[in-house]
Amino acid sequence: MALVDLDPEQNLQKLVGDGVFVPNPRGMGTTIEVFDGRDWHEDSARDCKIVICDCSPAIERNPTNLVEKFHYCIIPTTLNPLGINKHGKVIRDTVTEIRHFNKNAHLFVLVNNFKYPGSQKLSLLRKVYLETYKDIIKTDDKFHCIDPQEVCIRTSEQLYYWGIHILENPENPS
Repeated sequence: MALVDLDPEQNLQKLVGDGVFVPNPRGMGTTIEVFDGRDWHEDSARDCKIVICDCSPAIERNPTNLVEKFHYCIIPTTLNPLGINKHGKVIRDTVTEIRHFNKNAHLFVLVNNFKYPGSQKLSLLRKVYLETYKDIIKTDDKFHCIDPQEVCIRTSEQLYYWGIHILENPENPS
């Protein structure tokens, strides 16, 4: 599996480098290779059966020549009132633009940097988050708004620590 980081900030590559090993308790694990979108080409990962793009929510920050080819795309967002308000329109516009030149890709909105706000606040935020994309869900069967109660990228103190370490030591991130 390959993950192509299209976000110009390259946060994914800063976080996991060239790849991450995913163990499988029932057999052999697999490595998810991470590629910089600026360097990606189809021969980069010949053995990969699945290529997923980590898109920027803002369409103009994604290279059209790659977006038109992908089959799966993850569009990150945050689960807080300002994030839902700000990113909601940006993501809706991005999905509309992607559909102009790629009608077949599965697009997934995924909550990133999730910190559990408590059950009452989560219920309200989740309701507004899902409501934000309901018009797309009704008309686009390949658009998926992932419920943060099922899957999300959680806030991690350890990842924050290593992120700071990388910023403080750009020449020697290990």
